Amino acid sequence: MRPFFLVLFGVAVLLQSTNAASLVKTSHITRNVHFHSEAKLSIVRRLRFTPEEEEERGFVVSKLQNFVNNQQLARWLKNGKSTDDVFTKLKLNKAGSTIFENPKFVAWIKYVDDFNSKHNKGEAISAIPTLSKQYGDDVLATMLQKARQVETTKATATRLQTEQMKIWRSEGISSDAVFATFKLDEGVANLLMNPGFNIWARYLTEFNPGKKTTIFKTLEAHFSENTLSQLLIAAQKNPSTEKLATSLQNVQLQGFLERGETPNAVFKLLQLDKGADNLFANPLFTTWRKYATDFQKTKSDGAVPVIDTLTAHYTDISLVKMITTAKATEGTKNMATYVEKSLVGKWAKDGKEPEYVSKLLWTSATDKKNLEAAYLEQLLIQSTVKVSSKFQLEQISVWMGKKETPDAVFKLMGLNKGTENVFKRPQFDTWLKFALTSKKQNPEASKSVFSTLSAHYDDLPLAKMIKTAKEDANTKKIAEHVERGLLVKWAGDGKAPAYVLNKLATDKQDKERVLSLFMKEIRKVEDKITRAES
Repeated sequence: MRPFFLVLFGVAVLLQSTNAASLVKTSHITRNVHFHSEAKLSIVRRLRFTPEEEEERGFVVSKLQNFVNNQQLARWLKNGKSTDDVFTKLKLNKAGSTIFENPKFVAWIKYVDDFNSKHNKGEAISAIPTLSKQYGDDVLATMLQKARQVETTKATATRLQTEQMKIWRSEGISSDAVFATFKLDEGVANLLMNPGFNIWARYLTEFNPGKKTTIFKTLEAHFSENTLSQLLIAAQKNPSTEKLATSLQNVQLQGFLERGETPNAVFKLLQLDKGADNLFANPLFTTWRKYATDFQKTKSDGAVPVIDTLTAHYTDISLVKMITTAKATEGTKNMATYVEKSLVGKWAKDGKEPEYVSKLLWTSATDKKNLEAAYLEQLLIQSTVKVSSKFQLEQISVWMGKKETPDAVFKLMGLNKGTENVFKRPQFDTWLKFALTSKKQNPEASKSVFSTLSAHYDDLPLAKMIKTAKEDANTKKIAEHVERGLLVKWAGDGKAPAYVLNKLATDKQDKERVLSLFMKEIRKVEDKITRAES
């Protein structure tokens, strides 16, 4: 090592007693000598350092300065100088907002610890009062929270924040007071990114001296459902707050479920009604679907199909655009197919004609033809309104070509299920026309209308449907037709006339008609028995 390090050592020691003015003066003199004395030029050149030497010199000076500082701190500690005084001596009162990055701050924190070990055997002195006096409690809290996000200052900042919060707790400061201090109730769009939010959240969960509560309950008390929902949605878009926001949103949705909020209301709260070509790619749509499913499990009587909510907020054309967009992406393709199927089913239920469906969905002539053919059957099966005779005849022709039986079509159209009166369902009208056409073309192979009905319904439920249907002019004729089949069966079973009238007759005139028909069937049975015995 070169001899100049001995000089540097002396300089470093003199730094403790030499003021800045004398250094400036000496520097000025040196420059003058360099400028005016050509004879000494070679000496000045020899005193210049290479970059490597400059770096080495800086390192040594730094080490020596640290040595001097440590020695000074040791003397102050020995003499019992207060932590406040040392804070000022180290000029940390002028460090500003970057104080935690200052090496002297680390030295001061160590001094506080050493001071407590040497001079405070009872209650230890905290660094917080000194810092709070310098910056103010709320500003200091924010500075500490920000420092916790930096790896080099995280440990110290976390420790100091813990000390600060313990002081708050000892002073009885409530979590609500902290919430108000940082003005969190003003509802900024990025609330969860606000340092004040994280300060409050930690204090609430770890130190709160008051009544136990949760982050969500406090937020719920300060914000409306809609505002809170918007805050959480915004926070989910930021990676640093996404996890917490999703967790809080799940708590909110569980509350909605317990209160019986409809999927439609939650759809709007999640802002899914605002319109987007890629709606199905929105994570909130998946969240909403789960909510809708859970709602259906707990509130089956008030459940609404997913497609009904979608059509309540979007036109058919908008939904078809969404479906088309989603089908082009692997991640949303299955959802798009599901929604498309549900949409077509709803169109069929609403009685939309095949041309309407193909106009929105077809992509080629062949596709159009196949789509209309497939939809026609679905239309006849699901429609809640009477379908035109034109479409009925088209589909009947298809079924006849496939050699379908009345019983098979009866089940295909779902007429064997449900508790409502089968005669009043639009599908029954189509099936009846098919059954009569089939009977006409295949009199031996096809069952009667009554035979098909009795194969799926017991006598008493069927009798009840017949009796109700006879009171409606639109279904009276077919009800009386089926009634004849039931009268034949009951006559063969030996039912009493009073029993028959009680189950089928609607008024006095109808009683006379039913009794007359039933007695004819009884006589037929008796004649048949007589012929068999003779």
